[in-house]
Amino acid sequence: MGIPIARLEVEVQTDYDDGGLFGTSDGAPPGYLEVRYTVMVDSEASEEVILKMLDEADRHSPYLDVFARAQRCRREVNIVSKKPH
Repeated sequence: MGIPIARLEVEVQTDYDDGGLFGTSDGAPPGYLEVRYTVMVDSEASEEVILKMLDEADRHSPYLDVFARAQRCRREVNIVSKKPH
């Protein structure tokens, strides 16, 4: 996009319940309860231009897509055993 960036840093924080992961908490999901991210940008560009760039990046981020919408998950299992049946 031709925007001069001297430094760009992203900090990600999450909230989760370990009990959901280990099965020791009733009703807690095994995954994140909330994901937050802070973007720090060092640039001479205007705030408007930087925010437009970040909005565009968010729209194309596969990570935000995974967190923002339900995903279809398919499991495939291939068991190879050398033991006789």
